[in-house]
Amino acid sequence: MSTTSSEAPSSSAPEVPVDGHKITSGEPSVATRLSFAFANLLGPTYSGGPVRFSAPSTAAMSASSQPPPSLLLSTVSSRIQVTDLLRSNRTMCLPMEVRGSAVAAMTASPNNSLLFTVDTDGFAMVVALSTGFVLHRMNLKTKTVRAAEFSPDGRYIAVTAGRKVVVWYAPSAATGWQMVVKHTFAGHIDEVMHLSWSADSNALISSGNDMMVRVWILDHAKSDLPSGCLVEHQAPVRGSYFGKSGKDIYSLARNGFLLHWKVDDSGSWTLQSKDHLDAVKGGSVTAVGFDAFSDMMVIGLSQGIFALYEVTTLALLQELSLVSATTLGGSAGCSITHADISLGGDWICIGSAHARQLLVYEWRSETWILKQQGHHHGVRCVAYSPLAGSTRPKAGGTITAGQNHRQLLATGGMEGKVKLWDTVSGFCYATFADHTSTVEGVCFTPTGNAIISASLDGSVRAYDSLRYRNFRVMTAPSSSGLVQFTTVSVDGGGDVVAAGGTSAQAAGAVYLWALKTGDCIDILSGHEARVSALDFCWDSSLLASTSWDRTLRVWDVYGRQTKAGSGESLIHQGQVTACAFARNTEKNILATATQAGHIYFWDTTEGREMGGSIDASRDIAAGRGQGGRASGGLTSGKKARRDGTGGLADITQYFTDLCFSPNGQWLAAVCPRSPYLMIYDTRLRVLLCRTTMTCAQGNIIGTKRFLNSKFDRGTDTGAALEIATQDQEYEELEGADRKRKRITQAERLPGVKAGYGSKQDYQLWRVFGLTVSGDGRQVCVATSLGAHVFSSDRASSASTISDATTSLAFAPVTGLLTEHVNVEEIVKMVKTENWPAAVVMALVTGDGKIIDYVFDAVPMDPPDSIAACIGSVGLRLLPTFIASLTRRLRDSPHLEANMLWARLALEMQYQNLDRELHNFADGSGTEAGSTLRIALVGLLEQVLAHRKAADSVGCLMRDNAHALMYLANAKAPVDDN
Repeated sequence: MSTTSSEAPSSSAPEVPVDGHKITSGEPSVATRLSFAFANLLGPTYSGGPVRFSAPSTAAMSASSQPPPSLLLSTVSSRIQVTDLLRSNRTMCLPMEVRGSAVAAMTASPNNSLLFTVDTDGFAMVVALSTGFVLHRMNLKTKTVRAAEFSPDGRYIAVTAGRKVVVWYAPSAATGWQMVVKHTFAGHIDEVMHLSWSADSNALISSGNDMMVRVWILDHAKSDLPSGCLVEHQAPVRGSYFGKSGKDIYSLARNGFLLHWKVDDSGSWTLQSKDHLDAVKGGSVTAVGFDAFSDMMVIGLSQGIFALYEVTTLALLQELSLVSATTLGGSAGCSITHADISLGGDWICIGSAHARQLLVYEWRSETWILKQQGHHHGVRCVAYSPLAGSTRPKAGGTITAGQNHRQLLATGGMEGKVKLWDTVSGFCYATFADHTSTVEGVCFTPTGNAIISASLDGSVRAYDSLRYRNFRVMTAPSSSGLVQFTTVSVDGGGDVVAAGGTSAQAAGAVYLWALKTGDCIDILSGHEARVSALDFCWDSSLLASTSWDRTLRVWDVYGRQTKAGSGESLIHQGQVTACAFARNTEKNILATATQAGHIYFWDTTEGREMGGSIDASRDIAAGRGQGGRASGGLTSGKKARRDGTGGLADITQYFTDLCFSPNGQWLAAVCPRSPYLMIYDTRLRVLLCRTTMTCAQGNIIGTKRFLNSKFDRGTDTGAALEIATQDQEYEELEGADRKRKRITQAERLPGVKAGYGSKQDYQLWRVFGLTVSGDGRQVCVATSLGAHVFSSDRASSASTISDATTSLAFAPVTGLLTEHVNVEEIVKMVKTENWPAAVVMALVTGDGKIIDYVFDAVPMDPPDSIAACIGSVGLRLLPTFIASLTRRLRDSPHLEANMLWARLALEMQYQNLDRELHNFADGSGTEAGSTLRIALVGLLEQVLAHRKAADSVGCLMRDNAHALMYLANAKAPVDDN
């Protein structure tokens, strides 16, 4: 869950000189209205936990001719990821976040309205799946929840609790979304690992590590199935399910034996068959998925193989191996963590936590619907591509409505891979695996046609973003030895690449290469310690470099007088950790951050410090590590030092990366140990907002400012608790997972805190860098959990989730819905052919079914009726109107009519759209402008999708027309007789 707190400047604050003139903090600032909220999490793709296809029950599918929705629910760290595989083809994380370190169980209601999740600490949440809002929280007071299942009718939720099974009444609005216990079943002698409901929601199967399968009946008077305990397995049961007939039970154990149970004439369960699946060879079953509608079962094995069986005949329909690149040093294979099969048995979902892979496979056509693999051990660096169609924003920093907002995101990982992500869909579409060590820096050229990456392997590589190939490799001269590059930047013309790092021979050198040839054209010497950051000025040849030697140096790369010189040195009072040039400003303004937690602003043209520095040491609030004795705030003692002004500062309270907005009005900053993203006003020098990036706890260390001394490893209680936890986690592993755990422990190296060779069983929270999108609407932060994307578009997250889950929900416009706006009145307006009034009233309700009824009733010929309806739509209803057109273009079969509506809407509402989008870009717009911008992007995407479909269908129609013309003009065969 992301929270935002803003600190507004006080009107009585003293005057601060900025840019040569004085302004008071009471002056209005465009950036003071800025706030960011969580939008998505990119990078990990899948980190373990359940994967589920969200679809209606079998009865609902058989009663309806509509295809089931294809939503895929998966877990990424402590968040839930929703992927729409059919309609929008997007993936995004819900804004809520579980309290523990991971999701232990989750289940969605049959109508896709509610999502029930339980984390590893036993805290449960009821979430509205269409919006991502948390409706209810509760503590189950157990850490042994392994499975949770909604009943097919949506009335009950079954949850495992150790050796017990608890059935709850499903939450509803009538009960305030609270849950009430209906029944508790006990009888297992070990943990229950799996649950499954019958089609009538009256019988429940539970199975687990005690090798037993138990059948529970909620109401014996309404069921013809007996309850019972089925004991024939000789290994822990991975899954047990009711068959298509409802009187069969199929259970699969870890050793690969599939048992078939059936109710005999005496009314008791009898074993019909016991077979060993041929696919289980030398391994063990780690994941099972079953579809009762088709009696198909998918199994995942410890050696990375998954197979599809038809359980009634034991026919092996498909068998594939999980092809994946393992982590650095990994050699024990990739075990499948979870598996699921869609309703009808067409799609198979496979999740592997070790390989960080999430796959969706259509076995009938043998094609991959989804194939994603994320970074291992988090994301080290991020960079947004420039805006399409221009190398930089227009003067003044405002983004016009006609510019393309579809941007790409490049990320670098510890495993040496560079990945390209589509920020709209959330998918990774290209991976470069040429580096052999951690990628520490990444950036785009000004045109966006190439990506430059710097790595600790001593190379700087250039990748073609159009052909997806590595076309240039740049290294330091042999005289410099092995240089581990940690930062990289490209000049405004895209011709010169600069990189800095550390080496034994030249610790503070900056290397320059010509991108066209890959030759090292210059080495800038002058720093006496490691180079911490580099940044080119966007419209000049100035290059800024900062170092741990407490200096900032400004180099004129193309200047004749200072070429190959030492550059202008600007001294700080502490080690300089980050720097960033402001864009679209009259002066070349540069911001630097020091280890004391201060941010300074420099005028590089005149070489002087500008007034109004920022003391951010108290804003950072870094989290505490495991066993940390000092608080998360300012400390003293061994880790404290004088900052040069007489005060004490913690060495962990500093910024490692800075980034200006495109218009230079605000500055984003992150600290390596703080869970906050901080935004500062560059004019008033005040904190605008501080957004929490994660609230996860559990095994994620470094997010909390206050620790419980009971868990301190330095005490006897804490050490004993840690050893007990490690032993319990090892006992839960089996087969190949235990072997992999032993190999990992044997390969541990001293001093390694993350990644391959790490000695820690927990995950450290670290922040490595950030970047701001070209339109200034998104900020992406590289962390040890992935790339956190934050957006200032308030409606972006909710609208995207709503598009992926439901599109016909009742969402009235606030302030316009009155007692006179009702279905009867709308029907009356339609019958009297008062089309404008009917359209306005339908839009006010926000109900998709009512809007479709009115839009379909408006005649197309003549188009004057549609034009009159569009002219009656005001500014407050415009976002709802555009969103409705987008939905109809996606779901409605009336393509011609919807295209006519869209064309007339863009023509007639052009002035309102242009004005609102300009106001929103300038920061003076309302919340409706944010919603309108998101709706317009969706409308344009649907138009382009139909354009592509029309091109493909048009080619087919032209071919058919030519064939028909040939057949019509061909002469009839002559009969010789």
